[in-house]
Amino acid sequence: MIGKGNSLKEKSVSKYESFYFWENLIHKEEPLWENGFQNKPLTESSIYIYTVLMDHNKDFLKSKWAYYPDVYALLGFLQYVFLPTSFFTWLDNDVDGFNIPLTTGEELLQIMLEVEKTLDPWEIGLMKTQLEEVKAFWQLSEEACLEKIHQFSVAFNQSWIGKSDKLVYFKIFQTPVDIGKYVLQGGEIAGEGFTEVMEEEIEMTKAQWEDVYQKVYQDPFMRKKFIDILNYKIGCLV
Repeated sequence: MIGKGNSLKEKSVSKYESFYFWENLIHKEEPLWENGFQNKPLTESSIYIYTVLMDHNKDFLKSKWAYYPDVYALLGFLQYVFLPTSFFTWLDNDVDGFNIPLTTGEELLQIMLEVEKTLDPWEIGLMKTQLEEVKAFWQLSEEACLEKIHQFSVAFNQSWIGKSDKLVYFKIFQTPVDIGKYVLQGGEIAGEGFTEVMEEEIEMTKAQWEDVYQKVYQDPFMRKKFIDILNYKIGCLV
């Protein structure tokens, strides 16, 4: 029985650890940045991720909420989708709009170094280090991997705050209550909180919002609508 369980875990990890798995999803334009990954139902084991990418010069702001079925699916998204896209957003000043690179993070940096000779060596070095750090998480247990991703998100967000015209950010949550409290405090926006403006945006009072996020798993309707409220009612929180 133990052997069978280990086999299933190894199969799951290997699927999400493959670049070609994610490349195929990107080609098919699967909604990796918002809603439920591969339309999987929201469960108490789901892990939520909030991502923000902004480039003022290219006139785009992508502020999205999604959930993944387990930590390894989330890790695959981070390694093969979020980090390459974030690094391209940070480094590129020529290609219009929001773009997801169809390459690994390591290959992307090599290409960027070949075509752009004025890149900051310190930034490139940090990007390479962060890619290597995330790759090492595959060797960890689910619990340890999740903790490392939490720690990595804090360090990542602190690393990339030097440009006023660009922003790359992500944060993970394990429960709707964690998300609800994050929204109530106004996210990362100091002194924002749950203002009257936010009440107007989500069309509910603070008390109503608290009732929503506390009953996500008990209310079948809210289980389906919770992520929609985050994506289509809540504004950018960074």
